[in-house]
Amino acid sequence: MGNLTFLFTFLVITTASISAVSQDTISIQVEGKVSYEIPHEAIYLEINFSENGVSCGPNTQFETVYDQVDNFYSQVKNIGLTTSFEEVNVFKNSISGKNKVTLKTKFTDIESAKKIQEAAAFAFADKVNYFYLYPEKKFEDEDEKAILALRDAKSKALKIKSVLNKEHIKLISIDDEITPTMRPSQYFPPAYRQVHHSIKANKRSYRLLVNYILY
Repeated sequence: MGNLTFLFTFLVITTASISAVSQDTISIQVEGKVSYEIPHEAIYLEINFSENGVSCGPNTQFETVYDQVDNFYSQVKNIGLTTSFEEVNVFKNSISGKNKVTLKTKFTDIESAKKIQEAAAFAFADKVNYFYLYPEKKFEDEDEKAILALRDAKSKALKIKSVLNKEHIKLISIDDEITPTMRPSQYFPPAYRQVHHSIKANKRSYRLLVNYILY
């Protein structure tokens, strides 16, 4: 009973399927999976400020957008960063007369970028845009993930073999169509843009369906 309970739990966790081929031979399909993070070369941040009438403008916390930008610089200094910023867009609406300023900077680590995000929040920035720059992917990058996923599938298949008291295992086929290719033509372009209000590592997984027979 203990073995059956273990096997049922194992199949639910690993998404494996089992069917009898003959009295002494059993066919199984096991999912192999590897999770990983895609490293980035740099993170470009754009911080947008404007006289929106809510946090910046007459009778608000900041009289002008330049007061708001100065406050942001003070916040950056207070958290111990010596980051330099480029003013890439200084714009005045010809109809409303309201000013807008966009600052741009670059980081190579997520933690520093998060600190700048916090400083922007304290200065009531309109929004922060993130541009992730990823290295060019090569064929061997995908092949490495496939090998790791195959090892994961074999490890699970060996456990099933042990539970079913089979002596031998033989690989029959591999289905890799369930994971989109990471090769350059279908992977991230050199500059991949994400616009949101959170910074996090880009996590992915590579999966294979592997068919074995146990006998």
